Amino acid sequence: MLRVPLNQCTIDFKFTSTTPMLVKDGRWQPKKGEQLPAAVFQCREDLSATSVKQNIKDGNYGGLTFFIPGATLRGVFRTQMERIARGLSPDNPIVCNPFVDDREAEALTAGATEMGCSWKAKKGYADSCPVCRIFGSTKHAGRIAFQDGERVAGTGQVKIAEQIAIDRFTGSVRTGLGPFKLMTLVGATFTTRIALRNFELWQLGLLGYVFKDLKHARLQIGMGRNLDRGHVKCEYEDTQISVTYFGLKEKIPADGALSGIGELWKKEAGKYRFVTGESIAGQLDYVTADEDGFAHEHSVEGAEAFWRAVTPKWNEAAKDSEIFPGRAVAAKRGA
Repeated sequence: MLRVPLNQCTIDFKFTSTTPMLVKDGRWQPKKGEQLPAAVFQCREDLSATSVKQNIKDGNYGGLTFFIPGATLRGVFRTQMERIARGLSPDNPIVCNPFVDDREAEALTAGATEMGCSWKAKKGYADSCPVCRIFGSTKHAGRIAFQDGERVAGTGQVKIAEQIAIDRFTGSVRTGLGPFKLMTLVGATFTTRIALRNFELWQLGLLGYVFKDLKHARLQIGMGRNLDRGHVKCEYEDTQISVTYFGLKEKIPADGALSGIGELWKKEAGKYRFVTGESIAGQLDYVTADEDGFAHEHSVEGAEAFWRAVTPKWNEAAKDSEIFPGRAVAAKRGA
């Protein structure tokens, strides 16, 4: 299905950490006795490990290039989409549980019927849950890509946070260990890009709900979320959206219509269980075509109006039991 390029939505946006945030650099391994934080923010290898350590020890953070890996953002968005989809119908969720295999699901016990889309009984796009249709599984490729979040120069401050070690057996402070230090960023602004290719309209609608949560700082990134760390916020005016159609100009939607793959490739709708319907009129402004006249880029006037137009498409698709059948049996609340 992805061999035929039909459309792509590109979202450029920036977000700011409203509470201290730490995306831990897994390469950081301070030696015992060194007066250094136990964990530092992810940074690029612009300097040698020795130079990085010396800069951190001296409190000279200007030479460090902090960023958030695209894989981290991908995980945050996927988790939030799963929460949104589950919240629609807690007793009959239409998203899978990747930790449940087909043998457990065959038992038809409550809590074990959300079989993961990567197990053998699930095959391809048509039989996958809505989130796996976007992000992919071991059965088919995903259609969404995330760029690294690059910190805007001069934004944010490094804040060293202290945390105590807890004994998991007694629940008290572990003896012999003093507070350990963590390097966090607060007030830092990051820029990134999301590209969603061969999208259905309901997929943009589900993505729109995530951006609504970003608007209200409901998303958290990094470690220490139970300590209220990592809240990030994105304003609608900090979001630029464009849509590209591929093909001859006479074949692409006219009059600023926003069309998903279900509207553009109706002959394959049954095979892939596309959600088909009416295009959304008047959402796009034609910008330009490439030199070969194959890729036609359109701009979106305002992100808020765009998300408001596409979110109902998700509401409609999520209630269609033929597209997303949900559990095999009813489950107990919270299972």
